[in-house]
Amino acid sequence: MPKQSSTACLNLDLGYLEESGSSIQVDTPEFQDWLHNNDSFRVEALENSYRARKESYTGVPYWYAIKKVAGKLHKRFIGKTGEVTLVRLNQIAQLIRQPSAKSSATSATSNPTEEHSSPEPQKTEIVALQAEIKAMQQQFSERLNTMQQQIDSLQQGKIAA
Repeated sequence: MPKQSSTACLNLDLGYLEESGSSIQVDTPEFQDWLHNNDSFRVEALENSYRARKESYTGVPYWYAIKKVAGKLHKRFIGKTGEVTLVRLNQIAQLIRQPSAKSSATSATSNPTEEHSSPEPQKTEIVALQAEIKAMQQQFSERLNTMQQQIDSLQQGKIAA
């Protein structure tokens, strides 16, 4: 049976998630609990609105932003549940309509004479990419620590045997 899409809507200007007549302020323990128990919500940010969805990889839940623009699906990494904050959701709203860095690099090489109209979107994208890199570095570090603990545990088991 397919998952039912959530009717929850988060208004970035107000900083509240609304669902079934109740409101939850973002960046509170109640909001984090809600995120743990739900799989998606709509983020309203004028023309940069998007849907946030939770996906699980290797048993760890991650949140992603998804928006279709001109028939093309744009997807951005938000972070783990604890990293879903008002600041991060606003960063994603600024980035969601822009091509990813990978497709930007491709288009830049295919049309080198094309100039960008304003450096501000590039600056915003750089800041968001830096935050994304930092989140990924933290995730890799956590995974590395977990793997080292598992290796140590296995080695202790062999020594004890």
